[in-house]
Amino acid sequence: MATRAILICNQGWQAEAPSGANRLASDIARALAAEGHEVHYLCVSGAGPYDQPVESDGVQVWRHPEAPDSARGYARLQHHLEASRTLAHRIQDRTSLDLVYGHTPLQYLGALDAVKDQELTRAFAVHSPYALEMRLNDLAREPRRWMRAIRQGMYRLLERRVLQHSDFVHGFSEYTGTCLRELYGYKRLRGYEVWPAWVDLDRFQPSPALDLKDWLGGPSLEAGERVFFTLRRLQPRMGLENLIDAAAALAQKGERFRLLIGGTGPLHDALQDRIALRDLTERVRLLGRLDDAVLPQLYAASDCFVLPTRGLECFGLIALEAWACGTPVIATPVGAIPELFAGRPWQPWLCRDASAEAIRERMEAFLQGTLQADPPALRAHAAHWGQDRRLPALLKRLLQV
Repeated sequence: MATRAILICNQGWQAEAPSGANRLASDIARALAAEGHEVHYLCVSGAGPYDQPVESDGVQVWRHPEAPDSARGYARLQHHLEASRTLAHRIQDRTSLDLVYGHTPLQYLGALDAVKDQELTRAFAVHSPYALEMRLNDLAREPRRWMRAIRQGMYRLLERRVLQHSDFVHGFSEYTGTCLRELYGYKRLRGYEVWPAWVDLDRFQPSPALDLKDWLGGPSLEAGERVFFTLRRLQPRMGLENLIDAAAALAQKGERFRLLIGGTGPLHDALQDRIALRDLTERVRLLGRLDDAVLPQLYAASDCFVLPTRGLECFGLIALEAWACGTPVIATPVGAIPELFAGRPWQPWLCRDASAEAIRERMEAFLQGTLQADPPALRAHAAHWGQDRRLPALLKRLLQV
């Protein structure tokens, strides 16, 4: 197959802004570069450099700065659109692009505007419906209903433009396609394809595990204490309030455990207050941002991972990472999560709903030994989404468009 000049547009580069979406987009960029394609990667960065690209694993990573703190609403969107358009012009001046492949709407639309007169392929990967995700964010931070309605109209307009101007649209779950069809109709999403995400089985392995006593510091783990772990953006849709309430109910029943919560976000202070209010400071700990390199060891060192999502989970990559490390996962039946838990062996690990009580029930069953897992079986289940299997198939389809 002939080599292509490809521009990937995304929110961040995984090495400097770890997240599930950034991991997938960065994996794709590196894999395409490894196949000999000329790959440019346009993203946002708080650190720069902004004038020239920096090569990383064969990928030319171009960065534009975050919007200033003073920018709000439309001004913030306009900043990202214009900054992406400017970078895409610079890239187009250097090479004749064959494919623009978006992973976030603003960077993608800015780049498309820069190449609107060019004959090339336009593709978009929907990690999460933009309008729905922004609606949930606005519910948490914008009290004025009329302003939320105006913003939602703007978000839908932008997402509709993404769908209109793309030759190929795919997501990572059936759930995502259902959401998009409900928003924009079946006709517009007729060509939507599902290409499930993947996990790097070489990186995420059952061992070696961390010595949590040394790593955590502070109060030492007591013999027999089980460790629950979760890693989430600290925002309302992640369900962390319910997870803390479930932990409080378990503590009241005398169960012995620790709960570790990794991640950063706007709810940090509120969650810390909730932990203190429920007298859980010795049991529940907010870890903050975690080094991406330590995650496989932390998964493996934990007894059970908990995915307490309350809304809009469009794949559940983090569950695959835990399974690959031999760690079982308790999860709420939200969004695309049930697609990963299909099959009789995995159904008992799904909560009956996303409530604190339902999460508590599954955690208690695990602590009491009525919910048990076989680590080799967990890893074998994760292997269905192995990177060596899933990623090449997506790349082949992308380059056929």
